Amino acid sequence: MSSERKTDVARMRNNPVKRLRGGRRYFARLKERAATFEVDLGPLQWYDLWHQHFDWHEYAQRCHRYRRQHLEALFTAFRRVLQQASEAGRPVQVFVSIAPESEPGQDALYVHTPNPNGTPFPHSFERVNWQAAPPMFIRSFVDEEPWEVGALEQDGSTWWIVRAR
Repeated sequence: MSSERKTDVARMRNNPVKRLRGGRRYFARLKERAATFEVDLGPLQWYDLWHQHFDWHEYAQRCHRYRRQHLEALFTAFRRVLQQASEAGRPVQVFVSIAPESEPGQDALYVHTPNPNGTPFPHSFERVNWQAAPPMFIRSFVDEEPWEVGALEQDGSTWWIVRAR
């Protein structure tokens, strides 16, 4: 067992996960929300790095299983918005930002278009290392997809970016 896994197991033993009351219902609604997620990409709409979090209550901090379910919702919505963007007939950037393990509530889906605020389009992703190998918990979502995964080192933590090629 790796030392990282041993640490996770020890932390869970010392800090048992309190069962999420109404969890089945919560995760069913989360899954439904992701499956029907839409962004208005009409010709008059613009987005300045607009983003949507799927874990408002930070339940993903409780255990890896909860984070995985939130990431499943995030990637379901990502696929939907990528499809909407391809049908929009205008330039749209769609990407996912996956936060460090200590901040899972910050995982988000981003939409960016040319905008009147002056924020550069397309977003440049400076400092993102597109050659970095993603960790296992991300690989299971991206391995069979035509996406690019990169790492962004920030304040001693690694953030992961997923975007269409």
